[in-house]
Amino acid sequence: MSTKIVKNIEWKTKYVKKLKRRIALRIAYITAAVLVFAIAVAILNLGRIKIAIYNKRGADYYHKDMYDEAMVEFQKAIMIKPDYAEAHNNIGVIYRAKGIYENAIDEFQIAIRFKPKFAIAYYNLARVYSQKNDKRKAIESLKRAIYLNEKFIDSASTEEAFGKIRNTLEFRELIGGKDEKKTIDR
Repeated sequence: MSTKIVKNIEWKTKYVKKLKRRIALRIAYITAAVLVFAIAVAILNLGRIKIAIYNKRGADYYHKDMYDEAMVEFQKAIMIKPDYAEAHNNIGVIYRAKGIYENAIDEFQIAIRFKPKFAIAYYNLARVYSQKNDKRKAIESLKRAIYLNEKFIDSASTEEAFGKIRNTLEFRELIGGKDEKKTIDR
């Protein structure tokens, strides 16, 4: 064999070895990137799981009238995810139950800011405004809640919190007269 052919073979052998090393290195980089991504997803999912646990625990405390404990759990969820509209709504419900209406309004508005089509937050906001005797804002918020979810027509017709606005024309028109008794003229 000629020296030219031998040198060519040696060169090709070295080139193939370098190419294999580069490919192996790129595979290692890709594998590392995939692992980092998988870890990030796992951490994100762990955060979601924790949020769900805190929210559930908070709801359980709320239903036992343990408002302070419920508040702590909802705040833990917000610490993980500050834009968690459900927890803000739930905190608003606690403030409403405690009669701290201004704080309740703030929390419902935060929930709505983070989740603009959050019907229950509008409904809860309407309840607070009604309890504060702010009829205009109560009707406005209730209209939005009903627009987003018609089930609130039935809820509003029997909701105790709407006692102060129930007899207004706007309220009766909004719920479609479900609240009125039918009479027969003779």
